[in-house]
Order: sequence, then structure tokens, then C-alpha cells
Amino acid sequence: MLDLSLDRPPGHRFLLGLDEPVYGSVHGPPARLGPDGTAVLSLARYLGTDEQPDPDESRAALEAVATAMGVDPSMRLGERYLHAMTVTHGLPLADRGGSAGRPAVDATGLEGVFLAGDWVGPTGLLADAAVASAEEAADAALAATR
Repeated sequence: MLDLSLDRPPGHRFLLGLDEPVYGSVHGPPARLGPDGTAVLSLARYLGTDEQPDPDESRAALEAVATAMGVDPSMRLGERYLHAMTVTHGLPLADRGGSAGRPAVDATGLEGVFLAGDWVGPTGLLADAAVASAEEAADAALAATR
């Protein structure tokens, strides 16, 4: 993943690769990720579970996406490159019990380790699920200290 802070939005706000598993998006507005007039561009390359790409090659692929979206080096205010980032997600599928089939906050079975996120717990979707599971995990962590 490569995040670029820019002094202005790029020429294209969204790109999804058809021949390569790449993605680029400016998420604001509506998200306010920086001062007025600036933009944050997030770029990602989707990998298979068995892929171990070279960091320099992966970054070069993301830089090519940024260029395709209209980013000029002079626009850059800052950047963050994360070569290895795990994405977790979980759709509440009927054959897995719907929302009730998602893992509970204490699903690790490890003492003092709790889960929270949009893929955890039986309540809500996306932000609602993330907040609900975070509250439940915090309550469980507090109870564990008593």
C-alpha cells in the first residue's frame, strides 16, 4: 500500500486495474484527510496468499498507478509505503450464519487478546460493526482486569 499526500487532487480520482490487481482512490471529500485543497491518494496492489513480491517491484507498480492517475512528483507533500499489510474482512454470508457467524471478540482464545473490526461480532456492518465490536472488546478487556 502506498499513501500519497498531495498539494491538490490528481487528474483522476479512481483507478481499478482490469489487467493488473491494482487500485487507486482519493477518498476525500467527503472524508477530510488533510487541509482544504490537498488530497490523500491511496494505492494498493492485491496479492494472492502465496505471492511474495519484491518490495521495490511492488512500489514501482504502485508508482505507475499514481502516474496513470495524473500524479506529478511536484505535487507530493508526503508518502507512506507499507510493503506487507494484512487485510482482514468478513462478509456475513448466510451459509456461515450471517452476522452471527462472524468471530466473537474473544475468538482467539488467548487471555487478554480481543478482536475488533468491521468483520467481528454479530452487530452491524462496516463502521457500525467496528464500533460495536470495539465497545464489546473494551468491556471484555476491562472485565478481565477485575
